[in-house]
Amino acid sequence: MGHINTRFLHIYQNYQNHQQQQATQARGTGDITLTQTEKIQINYLHTKISRGKCIFNFQQFKEYMETVLPEFHIIQRIFQILVAISNRADHSFNSQKALWTFVTGIFSSPTGAKGSSPKVEGVTIDGFSSWIRYFLKGDIVAKSHLLIALSCKNLGDRAVSGHNLMKVFELFLNYYLKYISKTEECQSWEKNLPKESDTSKLAHLFLKDFYKTVQKTCHGAEGKKEDIPLTKQMFTAADMETWLPQSPLLLHIYHFVASTCFPIQNKEDVQYILSLIPHVHMSCKYRQSELLNLSSILMINSVIPRRLQMSTWSPIFCSSVDGFSFQRLVLLVENKGPTVVIIKDSEKHTFGGFASHPWNASPDFIGDEESFLFTLAPEFNIYIPTGHNKNFMYFNSGLRTLPCGMGMGGQLKHFGWWLNEDFLTGQSHGPCFTFNSPRLSGKQEFKIDKVEIWKIHDLQRENDEVYGQCQSSNLDRDSTAKALLSLLDRGPHSEGLRQGDSLAQLPDRPQIKF
Repeated sequence: MGHINTRFLHIYQNYQNHQQQQATQARGTGDITLTQTEKIQINYLHTKISRGKCIFNFQQFKEYMETVLPEFHIIQRIFQILVAISNRADHSFNSQKALWTFVTGIFSSPTGAKGSSPKVEGVTIDGFSSWIRYFLKGDIVAKSHLLIALSCKNLGDRAVSGHNLMKVFELFLNYYLKYISKTEECQSWEKNLPKESDTSKLAHLFLKDFYKTVQKTCHGAEGKKEDIPLTKQMFTAADMETWLPQSPLLLHIYHFVASTCFPIQNKEDVQYILSLIPHVHMSCKYRQSELLNLSSILMINSVIPRRLQMSTWSPIFCSSVDGFSFQRLVLLVENKGPTVVIIKDSEKHTFGGFASHPWNASPDFIGDEESFLFTLAPEFNIYIPTGHNKNFMYFNSGLRTLPCGMGMGGQLKHFGWWLNEDFLTGQSHGPCFTFNSPRLSGKQEFKIDKVEIWKIHDLQRENDEVYGQCQSSNLDRDSTAKALLSLLDRGPHSEGLRQGDSLAQLPDRPQIKF
């Protein structure tokens, strides 16, 4: 427990530091200077690609990139930008604005990358260094223009189709999942997940969210027509600037791709992103998840509260192992902390929800606004609370005057999703005003095919509980004995002195808070 929690604290602190850095960059005030270590790493990387020469050509760059991001269109586009920067007379770029303005000019001008008379046909160390600063340390504006430039058909195009954007999203996702498959977290899942990974579904979810966000803006509402298919909609860098700050998962993946394609930073600097695939603890009883894969885990884990994103997942109920018994589910699930519930119906629709509170039997709705609903098949979707009501979770197994079963959202007999006590059938109604979700199942009344419930360990709460247990004694649990000793003036003399607690006598003991 101690090792896991120390690691959790370390990653969490890195994560918070990165969030502060992202906020600074989003305001356009971030520092673009390079440390001495970064300069050494850039020189080493340039020497590696150019094989010791002053410049490297396209073939050399292609050979290097194929080992990290093997996509010809992306390689060709980045090289075009690198050459354009290398042909600039002055590479100092003393301000962030100067660098951003120049590179953005390349993206917005069809002739910007070609230039009238190129001085070099390759990439110099100065041009490479400027590119690294732009790619790794760019603000939201820089990232937005770069994503559009990487997605468009021709460098200089001012708009890109949803189809091309989705291809770049999927490329980044595939690279991310392939890279982190070697990490400790993914290794813990390796034998417990199906091989296929729904990166196309997650990329499509990015595109849907992008479109919805842009539609809410003035320039987006005028330029997007609902009768045009999503993949044929055209998007600009201004659209991307509106949406990207609201998509932390894509920002994380962007930073990870940039940092691993051009590794000039310490591994700890990208460690926080690896934690978005949580560690799993599988018992001998539960061998494999039948309803999850890495893409769906990544999607769900990116939306749950930040304090839980680096926690361990453990299966606590699986219908294929524990049977279709609601009483068995109650026994295994009740009061187990935050959980992810996943349901598959007979129509092959897969959906569920994140329950922020323990499932405790009650005649009333429980939970809070950290809860949300999702679908995994036929497509990925996330539905967060609207604030319309507080009907997040409902769990009743004994009170016969009210519905008996498990559900989330909506209202009695009109749930976002609901599992009946017979554990053979369920219901999903739409719209569900709690989460603004449509019907999630194939049919309103559905037959249950499979159910999985995963506990998400709340390390902060578990630490507090363990700490509290370590601080208690028999007298704490027996108030009568404690009072009697006080009356006899014989104690409790050990008050404040706990075994193994060398700091117990010190006043105002500091508390670690996440």
